[in-house]
Amino acid sequence: MAIVTDKAELLKEVMADPEHALRVFRGGDVPVQMLRDLAAHHQYVNVQIFLAGCQDTPSRILEELFASTQSLEALTHLADNPRTPKTILQQLAKHDDPEVRRAVAASHGISPQTALILCDDPRPEIRVALAENSAISPRIQIRLSEDPVPFVRASLLKSSRLDEEVQQALADDRDFTVQARAILAPKLAPAELLKLADADEHLQQR
Repeated sequence: MAIVTDKAELLKEVMADPEHALRVFRGGDVPVQMLRDLAAHHQYVNVQIFLAGCQDTPSRILEELFASTQSLEALTHLADNPRTPKTILQQLAKHDDPEVRRAVAASHGISPQTALILCDDPRPEIRVALAENSAISPRIQIRLSEDPVPFVRASLLKSSRLDEEVQQALADDRDFTVQARAILAPKLAPAELLKLADADEHLQQR
């Protein structure tokens, strides 16, 4: 890991393409003091995007960015940054822009309170991102397993930490496609498979 020592070179990279700079300068590459200097002396949108996405940016700077930036790209990066305070994530969950809310739904730093807000989001694609998020609690998974849109319910099966009871409920879902996906999922417990084999319905038996 090479530590960045030339502030002018860093600024040049960030101004040229902040997304590229975020890929090049990873965690631990940029000294915290250099990030503080960038935040204090350069209010360019590209700098805001870089600071919002950099995992070494102090939480205080992220709070200031949230209060000052008009960049949707920066807000999306804030939603994905593990250092962003949970109180800010909760406010971003109510943002007008669906991409910002989708980024919050996919964040591994999401709190149960923020997840509850997004369970009622009017956009199904945002609820899908929430369902696929392995950081949500079983309580949130149960709530999403009752979502009116079948694709949202089925998206829970993509989670690497799906609660066993939720998967069992999905295997008995009212929608044929959700039920089939749950039954075919490799994580279904052997006891549940035996129960399905004894069921009256042909699909469940198969």
